Amino acid sequence: MQDGRLIQTGTVHAVWNAPAHPFVAEFVAGAATFSAVSENGVIVLADDWRLPAAHFSAPGDVATVPDGPCFVVVRQIDGVVLREHPDPGSREAIVVDAEPRGSTWSLRVRLLVDGRDNPGQPELTVSSATAWLPGLRLGLSLRAPGTTIHPAPPLNAAPAPGAMRPPTRRGRPT
Repeated sequence: MQDGRLIQTGTVHAVWNAPAHPFVAEFVAGAATFSAVSENGVIVLADDWRLPAAHFSAPGDVATVPDGPCFVVVRQIDGVVLREHPDPGSREAIVVDAEPRGSTWSLRVRLLVDGRDNPGQPELTVSSATAWLPGLRLGLSLRAPGTTIHPAPPLNAAPAPGAMRPPTRRGRPT
């Protein structure tokens, strides 16, 4: 539920694998989400970062995201690869914060624009076996199965059947 509206129902497996809304992915999986656009099998996100949609499909998966608005879900584990230097198809990012979590590190990284840090850019929290220090610039790549692509929910979508509606008094919201 979000703001009194039922956003999605289903089994844990179904909600985890196919969130119907960015809020669901963030709430259930603690994932970062990005607004994107699907264009002829290419996903465009975060300032013209272009990635082939097929890169995120499971083997034998024939489902595709239709052209148009979509959202990208990046889970903390298995969604990101960090490298010391950017690779083709990767995006430069900066480590904003690093916290030890047992044998791994929880890193907060922010995407860079034209090599410059902009606090307004999207941030991701990722799990890493390497203790990258804050301020370090890295190459960030998205990968399956931890990164998935989903059609965007319709704007102003009506609540799902059975969703709670605000209480009313004499036909007017209270």
